[in-house]
Amino acid sequence: MSLSDSPSGRGVRINSDCTLYSRSEVLMIRSMLATLVACGITFTFSGCCAPLDIECRTEELGGEILHQSIDDDALGADTAMGGGVDLLTIDLPFAEGYNSLCTQGANGDYSHHSRSTRYDADFDTPNTQDDLVYAPVGGVAYVHSESRTKNYGYHINIDQGDGTYVILAHLDEILIGNADEVAAGQLIAVEGNTGRADGDHIHIGRHSGTSSLMGEYGTSIDGLAFQAEDVSRGGIPVTEMTTELTCGLETGHTYSSTLGTPKWHPPGSLLKTPNASTVYLVDDHSVRPFLTEGAFTSRNYDWDDVVLVDDDEIACYGSGSLVQGDSMVSAVYDNTARTGAWLLVGTETDPERYRLQILSSGASAVLATWGITMTSLNSLPSPSSVGVSLDNYPRHSLVDFATFRDGSLVSTYEASDVY
Repeated sequence: MSLSDSPSGRGVRINSDCTLYSRSEVLMIRSMLATLVACGITFTFSGCCAPLDIECRTEELGGEILHQSIDDDALGADTAMGGGVDLLTIDLPFAEGYNSLCTQGANGDYSHHSRSTRYDADFDTPNTQDDLVYAPVGGVAYVHSESRTKNYGYHINIDQGDGTYVILAHLDEILIGNADEVAAGQLIAVEGNTGRADGDHIHIGRHSGTSSLMGEYGTSIDGLAFQAEDVSRGGIPVTEMTTELTCGLETGHTYSSTLGTPKWHPPGSLLKTPNASTVYLVDDHSVRPFLTEGAFTSRNYDWDDVVLVDDDEIACYGSGSLVQGDSMVSAVYDNTARTGAWLLVGTETDPERYRLQILSSGASAVLATWGITMTSLNSLPSPSSVGVSLDNYPRHSLVDFATFRDGSLVSTYEASDVY
């Protein structure tokens, strides 16, 4: 194998003869290809690609190596079987009761014969509607939206902390941020057919490799099982590895998801569905829609705190009153009467307005949940400077001191647990 400048001047041409490469040479070549892509260098193949089992092409690939499928025999059985990792059993990435046909399983003739697809599975979704995708397993999720047209298209790699990750590919829309920690059952995406796909479906598998890199750079491994109900066999519960699934456009089985998804959030949570613009405030057992953007922002709510949920969860709550009209949330320090610091909620004309004493211990963290930043209590503005009088704010009838706002997520410095 030799390298030369591409005629276009934009990349590298890889000239390959039909040499049978050793295991170490194959690994070196794979590393070289990954380096070219990482550096933004495109490459083309000429000559014989068969010894590497790489699909030969005449056009520039732009780093696309999804079909680089090196024979596992050249690398050793440990790679093909996942390098000794433990079996991972997960749910289908759909809400409980969702039925999906397995159209292609492990070693599928259509496209599951390459290094990065060999042990993966495809589950059908409708071409005529946008269905939701949920995390089938917890972990740190790495978002890949580098291309809508190549390889896996939009996809998410959920890192398992053991050198492997679960890939969910061909997504139309991704609803989480890169490196977000997700829980099983959490809404994360909308299914689609981005990348190399002929129709809407979810491509799912377990890969070894670096989850922050696109899925085509990982290695599809054996060692992933699904727990579901086999509708084609009367709905019996099954736990089947990707090599055991019954898949095919004509002969495949339909599987029903048993994945539990959230149906409740605590009071104070801010909720929204992906297909609508309305934001809701959870209030006891009901949801209260914000009428305007001003009604939301004037109460110091943060758009980053809005949680995406499905319509089924919204339907579980009762319908509450509208959150309407501009309001106010502010913190002040009373220098005149020397009564200390106060949290003021509502405008002076709001019949539900109130004030709470702010204690010095933990004040910064408490006020942060109310959308207020401070350096010290006595640095807070005076009531007159924000145009209010403390006398117009009655003390709260049930609570004396300011605490974390309802719906807040908190953690300690010593641990990563979130409460």
